[in-house]
Amino acid sequence: MMEAYIHDEESDANDINMPGPSQPIMIRWEKRGKIQKTIPNFDSETGPSDEIMNMDDQSPVAIFLALFSVQLMESIVCVA
Repeated sequence: MMEAYIHDEESDANDINMPGPSQPIMIRWEKRGKIQKTIPNFDSETGPSDEIMNMDDQSPVAIFLALFSVQLMESIVCVA
């Protein structure tokens, strides 16, 4: 024999496992002003820095770690 489920809105309101009513937040965009960015003119083409060129180990991982510290990577991973 199958039991019938009786929906009681008052008991649902007190049940922390039941979702509550959806109340979307209205977003209002405001223009606060123009942002001016200056982009420098590139007047010559350059390659890797001397620090990178003079590395004993020029593997992709070594170059990556020369540009981005392990501490920075740990901070990003811990936040995400």
